[in-house]
Amino acid sequence: MAAFMAGMDALVVTTARPAIHADLGAATSALSWTVAACALGFDRRRARGRRARRPLWAAAGVLTGLALFTLGSAGCALSPNVGLLIATRAIPGVGGLVLAGATMTSPQ
Repeated sequence: MAAFMAGMDALVVTTARPAIHADLGAATSALSWTVAACALGFDRRRARGRRARRPLWAAAGVLTGLALFTLGSAGCALSPNVGLLIATRAIPGVGGLVLAGATMTSPQ
């Protein structure tokens, strides 16, 4: 689920690049950072070390990851300039990281 959300997020931002350029007057380098900022927050190698060991922690991780992803996406939508957009793009990436760690639980 986390990988799907990250892929969908990248697809949406890539599709919205012309609108971001027109609405916020972003330079080409800033447009590249809007796509890369989320990927920097979502790093699967770090998620492997953060697996939840108990089902209760896994459920809390899923809810926390979804909340971070949703709030970060809302922050991106409300960003008035490119700098804030790039900064808030990392929040959904961190939410995806938490979600990925929570969904990699192994039954014991």
